[in-house]
Amino acid sequence: ISNRCACRSQKQCTQAAVLSLLLCSLICVSCSVKFVSDYDEALDSQVTALHTKIETFLIKMGGESGTKAGEYDSNLDFYAETEAQISTIKMRAESTPKNELTTKQVTGLESTFNKLEVVHKKEAEAGLKPNLIAPIRSSFDSECTAITTLELAKKRGQ
Repeated sequence: ISNRCACRSQKQCTQAAVLSLLLCSLICVSCSVKFVSDYDEALDSQVTALHTKIETFLIKMGGESGTKAGEYDSNLDFYAETEAQISTIKMRAESTPKNELTTKQVTGLESTFNKLEVVHKKEAEAGLKPNLIAPIRSSFDSECTAITTLELAKKRGQ
């Protein structure tokens, strides 16, 4: 590579170099690289609605423990509907490019839900005993809060 500048004078070479540097800097500053997807209002709303549904269910189960209404078999519709809701949320998260973190969090929510169902099945006729509800609630709160926090950070552009 030659040290000679194709410009007519040293001053023109310096000006050309400075201009090139400024142009490169401007291009670099104007480009932004995104590592996560954009905010998804529908997903955010679906997770919030799901949290409300599960919270309502846990409150109800706390009062119906040991009764026919609190038995696992009396709540099969809740489990089927909620499983479908989570599946829809997961499908939405997976279909969005650069959304691996949200997808991972939704998978965690799905796992927590599956554990709830296993516990309720195991307790069978006794239903969800009140001492089981607090840790279950805490798990769902953590999972839903993580998803919502990430979506809101995306909304703010963080």
